[in-house]
Amino acid sequence: MSQKTGSHGWDRTELNLKLSKRRRDLMQALAKRLAPGATPTEVIDYALSQAPVADGDAGADERFADLEDAIERATMEQRFANASMEENIKALAKGLEALRSLISEVAAQDDSF
Repeated sequence: MSQKTGSHGWDRTELNLKLSKRRRDLMQALAKRLAPGATPTEVIDYALSQAPVADGDAGADERFADLEDAIERATMEQRFANASMEENIKALAKGLEALRSLISEVAAQDDSF
């Protein structure tokens, strides 16, 4: 029988793991994403590489920073689109005012005939 060391097994370099049906099914499902013949060790390595802590906290921070950058870009693009739309509306209003004046002039000339 092994002695308890207080390290909760983290001082070991090898591990025997009992696989429940659910755990085995999950590992086999992951194995299908890998090359044919993937071993349980390769599945565990893959699962660990996909875990949120795989790149440390910096990975999450980078993803949040990327998200913040994307939101900032989208906001700037929307502001530009709004400003551009506002300019287009002003130009349209100016054009409509000129058209109204022209129609009024033509209408006034028609009355004089």
